[in-house]
Amino acid sequence: MEATIHKAFIELGAEIVPLSGDERIKVLYDYYHLGDENSFNFSLKEAKKVGADFKNDLCNGMIKFFPDHFEDESKFCKALFTKKYPSSLSERFINEITSLPVHSITSIDVVPVPKDLTTKTLQKKYLGIESDIIKQQRVRNKNNDFSTEISYAKRTEKREIESIMDDVRENDQCLFYVGVTIIVMAESKKELDSICETIETIGKRNSCTIDTHFLKQREALNTALPIGIRHVETMRTMLTQSLAVLMPFNVQELNDSGGNYYGINKISKNINVGNRKKLINGNGFVFGVSGSGKSFFCKMEMGSVFLYGDDEIIVIDPMNEYFDIAETYGGTVVNKSSNNYPALQQSISGIYKIANKLFAGSLLFAGVTVSLLLFLWMNARKKEIAILLSLGITKAKIFGQFVIELVFVSIPAFIGSYFLAVYTSSMIGNNILSKVTGTIAKQIAKQGESSQLGGGAEVDGFNKTLTSLEINISPKLMIYVILFMTIVLMISLLISLSSNLRKSPKELLIDTK
Repeated sequence: MEATIHKAFIELGAEIVPLSGDERIKVLYDYYHLGDENSFNFSLKEAKKVGADFKNDLCNGMIKFFPDHFEDESKFCKALFTKKYPSSLSERFINEITSLPVHSITSIDVVPVPKDLTTKTLQKKYLGIESDIIKQQRVRNKNNDFSTEISYAKRTEKREIESIMDDVRENDQCLFYVGVTIIVMAESKKELDSICETIETIGKRNSCTIDTHFLKQREALNTALPIGIRHVETMRTMLTQSLAVLMPFNVQELNDSGGNYYGINKISKNINVGNRKKLINGNGFVFGVSGSGKSFFCKMEMGSVFLYGDDEIIVIDPMNEYFDIAETYGGTVVNKSSNNYPALQQSISGIYKIANKLFAGSLLFAGVTVSLLLFLWMNARKKEIAILLSLGITKAKIFGQFVIELVFVSIPAFIGSYFLAVYTSSMIGNNILSKVTGTIAKQIAKQGESSQLGGGAEVDGFNKTLTSLEINISPKLMIYVILFMTIVLMISLLISLSSNLRKSPKELLIDTK
């Protein structure tokens, strides 16, 4: 049962903690010794060893009961109960009573009614109302009043019971017996009467009737105490929807250990202390109109993190709002403006220019070289072409044979070129980088001397250049290279082979060029 209740409260966003035997006794001790709660010193284990009775340490010396209140050694008390409820009740009703600055105990006793018994009870009530209506009609008929009009009271009762039956059937509502008992404590009888009058006023404001347990003060006290008994029968039926407003959950507090301040709870007026590290996603945003304090709030959270934690704080500050907090906490300010890194910027630009020129020049050189090699290859195979033509093989088949041979030669050539490029690119790139950055460094040094720059972070950035390159072969560019070279090969093959295929086998055999 404990696991089921614990799971249900977690679904509500609340948490319950089981009390030990000593903690349960302390709850009763706090009531009987109001104002002296810290003097509790009792242990069930020690009491069992010496045979002591916990009642002697728990209860006070005297309780005197009167018809409308009771007294003990130090306070005056009164037991109240909610006698009448409206058709609709505000969810703040219980919260208003429990939030009064007085010592009180509010006990809400709820007994669920089985669903089948709920249906039978409602049907029995409905049949009773129908029977009363029939009897009322018979009485009217005897008095020669043959009107079919139903009295307002019975018409209202019938409409209400039909509404409840519809809720139970369609909205899965359940029936409960509910009783609310309130114990109020004060230092004097006059103060007690004033508090009770305030509570009754709250009840009237919410259309509730709160009355005194007359001649039932002892029984009401035992019912309200957290000992799980009921000695007074002041319960009435409620549906699930009506019972929900009596639940004592009005606000959820945020109080994480090791957390930061996040404002004031609007309802309870307590501070919110949250630890974003405990969340699945600890990211956060700060929204607000201009001048609402966004920057101040961020600086306050940074200060809290810096003083009470070991986290690193990094601020990207395009508006220059956080220089003061960096100076206050001994931080480092790094200006990331591109104007402070001219050498680095020129190094990158220079490398990009050389890389683009190398890429275009390599493609052009490779295309010309492959075309020349293909022309020489076709020229060396004239006699082979003449023999194939003399054997009656068509020109299309000869062209197809050369295309297939070219494909089988090109595939391993492309694969080998990829690995060769990966192996040689870093070495060639770093050699080019050293030449580019060396030239730029000399130019920047001359500019620095002419501008008379001093030391500091900005000057260090002023002289920074690239020191190494990590070169990766882009698959997209590799595809472009393969497509370009394939087009070059096909065009070269068509040009070199077309001139040979126009000649006869005899002309090809006697051609020695």
